[in-house]
Amino acid sequence: MFQSPTDFYNSLDVSSVTSPSSDGSSLVGTSRRTSKAITNERGAVSHKVERRREQNRQSQRAYRDRKEKHQRALEDQIAIWKQKHGELVKCYADQTEEVTKLKARIEDLISQVMSLRSDSTETWGRIGRSPLNCDLVPSYDKDSGFWSYDALDV
Repeated sequence: MFQSPTDFYNSLDVSSVTSPSSDGSSLVGTSRRTSKAITNERGAVSHKVERRREQNRQSQRAYRDRKEKHQRALEDQIAIWKQKHGELVKCYADQTEEVTKLKARIEDLISQVMSLRSDSTETWGRIGRSPLNCDLVPSYDKDSGFWSYDALDV
């Protein structure tokens, strides 16, 4: 009978097959909508199709507007974050510099304390009294305008 599926399909007569379209006219030879289904017999576009096309254009325009608005909002947010990032970087650099200065000051003060400790033992050793054995009493010198500390033996 038929040697292949192609032979079968070639033997079919599709000219007699009709299907109704959306505007009431019939299509010959196909059941899918084509550009012929959109136009009526006089070649004019139906009112429903034109209205649908206009609705699609409005929907696309609204979508593009929403997309652009969202994109602008994201760009504004990025600009704000970049500004905040710059401020944080500057603040970090300032604090790092401050920490470095404070560490240097601490080292300087530690060396001064160590120097004073070594000097005080030498001084008290020369005087012959230990700071543990005397009490320092503040006294005000009216002539110089300074306070001085007098050592009292305990």
